[in-house]
Amino acid sequence: VINNYGFIFPYVSITDNKGIYKFSIGFTSKLIKPQYNTMLPGYRYDGDYVVLVGNPQVKPCTQYSIVFNQVILNAMFISMRYDRQNNLSDYILNNNSSAEIKMYEYKNYADANSLYFRISTPYRLIKDKITGNINFETTYYDLINFKNNYNPIENRSSSYWQFSVKGSINYTITKRLNAYIWFQYIPLIKKPHETINERWSMDAGISYQWGDSDRFVISIDAEDLFNTFVYDITDYYNEMVSNIFTKYNNRLIM
Repeated sequence: VINNYGFIFPYVSITDNKGIYKFSIGFTSKLIKPQYNTMLPGYRYDGDYVVLVGNPQVKPCTQYSIVFNQVILNAMFISMRYDRQNNLSDYILNNNSSAEIKMYEYKNYADANSLYFRISTPYRLIKDKITGNINFETTYYDLINFKNNYNPIENRSSSYWQFSVKGSINYTITKRLNAYIWFQYIPLIKKPHETINERWSMDAGISYQWGDSDRFVISIDAEDLFNTFVYDITDYYNEMVSNIFTKYNNRLIM
């Protein structure tokens, strides 16, 4: 599959790195290319009941952004961004689906205006024995200019929110012994063509530094400690509804 496109990517930025209140503001642009396997013509199975249809004619997404970033007190980070995205693409449930087999075609389905906000802050408690970071992100999407025969069904809004909260906690037990927890939580997302139920997970670990050199560290880490990060997705197209529940055994101890 070979597709050639020509784009111009303007970039302008103003930055102030002096003092404890640093900021940057600018206009940026980029190209978001579809993954190669989504462009392969033909059909491929994803499990026993889902068929994915590739599309060699899918176009890349162009994104133009106005960005503002600020660092406060050399610690807290704030980012705000307006994006205009053209030619969003995704797997969309199509009319060839049946009650037994669900078919998803990868295609450009809309353009979008979006507003993004992120705040990230570190913290230190009990004379630096407990340290970590909290990160909050949210994005508001407004889909416009639907294309390739895609239209949201009547009771599905073309605007939606996405949120996520991530954080870490590191506890210094002794000079050489440390324990940590990392977590994330993503609330329910209601896109025009699908609903993704809430997801959360937690990692944990403990490490011990052997001797005075940091080259010798013994650690035990557990990823997705409670095996809770699952994908529960409901897709919509015209009068069709499809639910996919995927539970991976993500728990890993090493």
